[in-house]
Amino acid sequence: MSKTLRNVLNLKGQNLIEVVLTSDSTSTAEEKFNAVKESIVKMIEPQLKTYLTGLNLSEKLKEVDDLEILEKTTIEYIPEPFCQALADHIDAQEGFVLHQKVWLYTTFLDMFSVGARKFCNSFFVHRAQELVNKRRIITY
Repeated sequence: MSKTLRNVLNLKGQNLIEVVLTSDSTSTAEEKFNAVKESIVKMIEPQLKTYLTGLNLSEKLKEVDDLEILEKTTIEYIPEPFCQALADHIDAQEGFVLHQKVWLYTTFLDMFSVGARKFCNSFFVHRAQELVNKRRIITY
């Protein structure tokens, strides 16, 4: 059987962490992944939480009084300094080759992006509902 990406991903029955992070070291792929995850949660995640809290979306969105304006309002979920800190942190991890570090970076960045988007969108949804309710009261 040839060693193609499809064969590695589909036919070995391994999960993605095992496929990407398995190496000749003594620790398992899951252990390596969990160690990186633990260090990121401890050292990098607080930066994003501080940033998102500092956005103060609840107060900023109270100033928006029209649904059309709210729909056009954009925010930056993940700031560039956070991306740089995440990349630097992963780059400092030992025992990984470059393609593994790239995979770790994209995996964790995606996780943080999803969480940050959900967090921020909840404020937008809440404000939109307030504006819809306000419009209904005025209309009726």
